[in-house]
Amino acid sequence: MHRLSLISLLLVSSLPAIAQSVTVSEVKAREEEFRQSELQYDTAAAAQILADDFVLISASDGKPHDKKWFLPLIGDRADPIEALEYGDMDVRVYGTSAVVISTVHEKFLLHGKSVEFRGPRTAVWVKIK
Repeated sequence: MHRLSLISLLLVSSLPAIAQSVTVSEVKAREEEFRQSELQYDTAAAAQILADDFVLISASDGKPHDKKWFLPLIGDRADPIEALEYGDMDVRVYGTSAVVISTVHEKFLLHGKSVEFRGPRTAVWVKIK
């Protein structure tokens, strides 16, 4: 598995469908659900969280990747995750959307060698029905 260091992440995801604006606590809860899905290699949970038009901008090559490309990486235990931590989150809510600005610390094995990344992380959440 070629696990990506996430410098920039555009995450369009569905939040629980309610008619009201998204809240900071909803977004933080969804962020934690997504982080746990990665730590547990749970592609089914990640697939439910990520929108069909999910886009990830890779730190390694700056190119966009879609949900179909990303999900197999989450489920790949060949190069295990040693750490996946998000720093303090600045959540900015705009009606039914939110932007999360934080840091990420990732540590994992890649072909038997330890790789570590610390850097900025951005996620966009949209409440869709």
